[in-house]
Amino acid sequence: MTHHIQYERLLPSAPGTSRTVGIHRFGVPGALPKIYLQGALHADELPGAYILHHLIERLRKADRAGAIKGEIVVVPLANPIGLAQRIQAIHAGRSDLGLGGNFNRNYADLSAPLHEHLGRFAPEAISEETVRAFLRLEVEAITQKTELDSLKKTLLALAIDADYVFDLHCDDEAPVYVYLSDENHPQAVSLTRDLGARAAIAGTSEMATFKDACARPWQIASRIAGRPLHGCLAATIEYRGTRDVNEETAQSDAKRLYAFMQRVKILDGEPEPLPPAFSPITPLAGVEHLQADRPGIIVFRRQPGEQIAAGETVAEIVDPVSGDRSLIKTFAGGVFFGHVATRLAVPGSTIASLAGIAPRMQTGEEAYP
Repeated sequence: MTHHIQYERLLPSAPGTSRTVGIHRFGVPGALPKIYLQGALHADELPGAYILHHLIERLRKADRAGAIKGEIVVVPLANPIGLAQRIQAIHAGRSDLGLGGNFNRNYADLSAPLHEHLGRFAPEAISEETVRAFLRLEVEAITQKTELDSLKKTLLALAIDADYVFDLHCDDEAPVYVYLSDENHPQAVSLTRDLGARAAIAGTSEMATFKDACARPWQIASRIAGRPLHGCLAATIEYRGTRDVNEETAQSDAKRLYAFMQRVKILDGEPEPLPPAFSPITPLAGVEHLQADRPGIIVFRRQPGEQIAAGETVAEIVDPVSGDRSLIKTFAGGVFFGHVATRLAVPGSTIASLAGIAPRMQTGEEAYP
């Protein structure tokens, strides 16, 4: 059996404190394909962590049966810093309360040094292993001064040479949907179908999310090599809403992830037939964000997961004092993939999002988890 648990210690944040990241490893280190999965990077988003708990149980059985052919690395709780953050008994795990900033932002961008490195090679000499070897060395060389630095370096080092990187998040209220690094990857469509994703959104941003940090170097490498190098399919998977933690769905989602790993030959066995796709992969620039235009109470008229046409009403904002009502309508329409948990409208805040086919040049902060 190959399974073992490794504990990686982070830099201390204060005298007398110490936190660790628990890492489950399966298969032989260096074996291909490699997949990396992590949950709860936003530490108050726990559905993914519970899904990975059930996936680990399945992988333990596969390990005992000798069915693991690649390397599998699973980090169920990727953010011990955020897990410890509470304000008056309310868990606040999305942003670092000490240094500030979203836990899923500002990961090291290795594309610039990779660009310089690959410039020394003839395009035909650039291989996936050439890229992976360089990325491993670059991550190792990242300097770290704070506990947060060491967390980001630890997670990136585990994932940077993986063929598949899955970062498990959740929305406030939503069906399953996914952000993909590369819609042209040979396994992009099969992943969305295995996940049962109601919406799939492809693209990278300038915010250096964990997904983007793993995927962007491969975009640079492909450009320099003059051909597609599908060295990494990275995905941020949004597993419904924050309260959707239950046995039945977690078991089902773990089974779906297991089937994908069988499909890409990380695991032995015949996967179940691919389920149908709910919608085509859409561009990140096609995401439409509906915003509150006044204060009041949000009353949603449509449900996440529905296809909504241009000009349709998704919600209304009601002022119970004046009696005024404001209809919130779509501009272009698309798959309604998520909305806020609160029902208090703050003017200018995003209350719902749709994935449309046509680019709308909206790739701001709110477009990412």
